[in-house]
Amino acid sequence: MMHDPTMHIFVKPEPFKKLLSALRSKIEWQTQPTAAKYTEIRRLAAALLDELAPLGARDMIDVQSFVWAMFPTK
Repeated sequence: MMHDPTMHIFVKPEPFKKLLSALRSKIEWQTQPTAAKYTEIRRLAAALLDELAPLGARDMIDVQSFVWAMFPTK
């Protein structure tokens, strides 16, 4: 993510699990990360970036910040 925040996102488990639940996403949360699941999460994050762009979101760091703000761990 740090190398290319336009394409990659840091997936913190609890906020993303809550996001998928809130969206009633068909993506099933798995405790063991896989390349396939990360690809699904990246697609979802890209869709969120498109939706957040009018609000000023520029990259996956902005998407990550949005997810963490909406679904805090504490």
